[in-house]
Amino acid sequence: MFDLVIVTLILINTVTIIAATFSLSALKIRIFLIIEIVSVIIFSVEYILRLWTADLLYPKKKPFIARIKLFFSPMAIVDLLAILPFYIPFLLPIDLRILRLIRLLRLFRLFKMNRYTSGLSSIGNVLKKKSDQFEANPKI
Repeated sequence: MFDLVIVTLILINTVTIIAATFSLSALKIRIFLIIEIVSVIIFSVEYILRLWTADLLYPKKKPFIARIKLFFSPMAIVDLLAILPFYIPFLLPIDLRILRLIRLLRLFRLFKMNRYTSGLSSIGNVLKKKSDQFEANPKI
């Protein structure tokens, strides 16, 4: 159930990010902002809980080492990049052009889906295993 909620939230976020590139009414902008805030809260809590429980993922490691290992894992970096654009304007004074660029990082939320969908994981594994077959074939 949790995975379904997160995947749905990611898809809703992706649609709102794309829709936000168009000129919208004030009501739609407000709705998108509420969706963004709720999503970031949920994604942030999930991220913190994953870090907090990292010792369960790596039971042979000390809790601090397990958290560091998880923090630097590719999926945790994707998770951080998915929520960081929301927090950066509160932490640093940023030019609006740079802020727009940072907002593009929100699309990293799409990569979060890889954790929750076994189909995407399977496709990724097949592509990794067969990557040598994707090289250009001079006979064609």
